[in-house]
Amino acid sequence: MYLRKNDLKKIFNFGFMKSRPHYLLFLLAFCWSSSSFTQSLIPNGSFEQLLGCPTTSGEITLAQSWSAAGGTSDLFNFCHVNGIPSTCNDVSIPTNFAGHSNAFSGSSYAGLVSHGPSTFMRSYIQTQLIQNLQTDSLYRLIVNYRRSSNSKYATNNLGAVFSTSALNQIGSNPILVAPQAEVTSVIADTGSWSTHEFYYIAAGGEAYLTIGNFRSDAQTSIITFINPPVTCSLMDDAAYYYVDDLSLIKVTETIEILGDTAICLGEQISLNAITNTEGFWSTATQPNDTLANGSNVLVESPLNNTTYIWNGINTTLPINVSVTPEPVFDLGTDTIVCSNDTVVLVLNIPNATYLWSSGSTSADINATAPGHYIVTVTVEGCAVSDSIHLESLNVPTIILNNDTNVCSGVKEILLDAGNATSYLWSPGGETSQTINVTTPDLYSVEVILANGCENSATVSITELCTDLIFVPGAFTPNGDGKNDYFYAQGIQISNFKMRIYNRWGQTVFESDYIQNPWDGSYEGRNCQAGVYTYMITYDGIGSDNLKKPRSKTGNILLIR
Repeated sequence: MYLRKNDLKKIFNFGFMKSRPHYLLFLLAFCWSSSSFTQSLIPNGSFEQLLGCPTTSGEITLAQSWSAAGGTSDLFNFCHVNGIPSTCNDVSIPTNFAGHSNAFSGSSYAGLVSHGPSTFMRSYIQTQLIQNLQTDSLYRLIVNYRRSSNSKYATNNLGAVFSTSALNQIGSNPILVAPQAEVTSVIADTGSWSTHEFYYIAAGGEAYLTIGNFRSDAQTSIITFINPPVTCSLMDDAAYYYVDDLSLIKVTETIEILGDTAICLGEQISLNAITNTEGFWSTATQPNDTLANGSNVLVESPLNNTTYIWNGINTTLPINVSVTPEPVFDLGTDTIVCSNDTVVLVLNIPNATYLWSSGSTSADINATAPGHYIVTVTVEGCAVSDSIHLESLNVPTIILNNDTNVCSGVKEILLDAGNATSYLWSPGGETSQTINVTTPDLYSVEVILANGCENSATVSITELCTDLIFVPGAFTPNGDGKNDYFYAQGIQISNFKMRIYNRWGQTVFESDYIQNPWDGSYEGRNCQAGVYTYMITYDGIGSDNLKKPRSKTGNILLIR
């Protein structure tokens, strides 16, 4: 039914014009109509739909569809006006003969006794379900309890019984039947409501729900409190509870499991069951032993593939966790090597990938420098790392002569192998630090330091005789036997010609033989002291070992 704003105004105006009870009945009828769309199988689960306003205790039947299962139970509603002075007939909300409490929701709740004296032993509330329960179907029952503040005792065992026919209490004696849903802990809080959720798999045909304590006093835990002075003396010897907002819903159980199903040996993971009910974890090998309550279970380092089972209320779901062994390998112990040595680090693990600290992804690497080498080996997602440290020793330093050419019989080269403990040259077999090389060949040397590290070097010496010519800058032809002649000196020289000119360009000496000197005269007469010019042409061997024409020009000083 849809109501416009003006319609609601008319309703409230009507209510105030009439007597209070009529107004309440009209509103309650409206509430009942709007609640008919709920999915709960418990009719009037919040006790809001009334057949009339309660005037005294024991009137649970004024809550539509509810009864006291043959005994007496109470209905509380704000429509009741407590008496002055207060009595055991005060059933208003929030203050009444049992204490002080707002409703869990709305403006009504029920009340019952879970333990008391013989004249006030037990009470129950009962209703017929909207439809019978279906065989093997799963149902969720929710009940809200609150111990009344005037209650001297607190108990456990507040329970619910589903039955195919109505239960009947004899006097105030307990109804001793086994409840399908029961709060086994003591409900002692008077300051707030406690919500309790139960799941029930129906046998089929259950048509009634009864709420109360179905255990004997011997089976019930009872806690005594110092309760405040009360108007209703019955509360001095009773455990009294308010009940509100009951619902019963048929549930289709759903389960989804989150978490890794492939782990490495030694790892821990958490499996999480996402469900709309409740349950516990077990293993396939011990399906009836509780591994963990609640939706989460910590899988602690299984040694082998293991199947874990989520046991729901009406459904089980297995999940297999596969365990991959970690790759086993060893790079070896830390090692001291000569700095010129190469250490080959080799791994051969099936189906593995590799990552070295150098960035290489090969199965093996050549370690040529000192330092820390780390490798991570991964097999099916399981990674293991190992490392090795290489310390290096010094090796002999060999720097052989860069001059790799000799001229047999004219030029020689000194080869030096540097500082070491021992030497061995080849060819020749010399054991000295240095050798003089005068002939072309391939020369090598092996050296060893005191720490045992070795090194070797090789140099190729080739034959190369380049031309060399020397011309003096002055001479003194005075007959003293010293520097009396001017001539050129050289090797690898052929086709030699030399001409000497005075300052006027006149040729004063010429020779085609390198060993023929000038004595400082011209046509038998001594030439004057001064500067003369020479010009030499010849054939000489270059760096390419080929003979080529060459020339050399310069000045010479004749001193008298």
